[in-house]
Amino acid sequence: MGKIAIAGFSLGGTTAIWLAGGISNRIDSIVPTEQHVSGKEFEAVAEMAKSLNREEMIQNFWEKRIKAAFIMDPAWAWIFDPKSLEAVSIPTYLVASGNDDVLVTSTNAAFFAEHLKHRTYEPLDSKTGHYVFVSLPTNPLPDSLQFLVKDKEGIQRPDIQTDVAEKAARFFSQVFSAE
Repeated sequence: MGKIAIAGFSLGGTTAIWLAGGISNRIDSIVPTEQHVSGKEFEAVAEMAKSLNREEMIQNFWEKRIKAAFIMDPAWAWIFDPKSLEAVSIPTYLVASGNDDVLVTSTNAAFFAEHLKHRTYEPLDSKTGHYVFVSLPTNPLPDSLQFLVKDKEGIQRPDIQTDVAEKAARFFSQVFSAE
C-alpha cells in the first residue's frame, strides 16, 4: 500500500498534478488564450467556465499516499500557483510531445517542468503531436475523430508509446526501489 503512483495524459496529467499537491488558485482567467492552447478542443471553455464551482477548484487535492507521478502533455498550467508546484515533493517525470497541436508546450508542460523541483523533463521528437500517446484504434474512426490518429510523416506511434511506457516502468521502479 505504500507504493502508489499516478500516471496521466493531458487533462489526466493535470489531475496527477492536483493529486501531487499542485493548487489551481489562478482561476480568474480560466479561459485559455493562444499563449496556452493551439487546438480547437478548448473552444467551448468560455461557456463551460460560467458553471464552474470556483471555490471547489481552488481546494488542495493533494493525496499523500501517492509517491510518484508520470505525466504526459499536461494541460491547464495557467491556472496553477507556481509556489504550490515548487512545494510538490514527490518525484515527477514529465513527457511532452515535440509539436503539440493542442497545447502550447512552453506554457504547459515546460511551465510545470520549470516549477516542479523533483522532476525529469523530456520533450519528444519535434514532429510528435499531442495525441501520439493515444493508442491507434483497431477499427476506423469517424471523420470527426480522425485528428486523434493523424501523425506527421515518419512518426511511429507504437514505437513512441513503447518507449514512453518503458520510461514510465523504469521511473516507477527506480522510485520504489530507492525507498
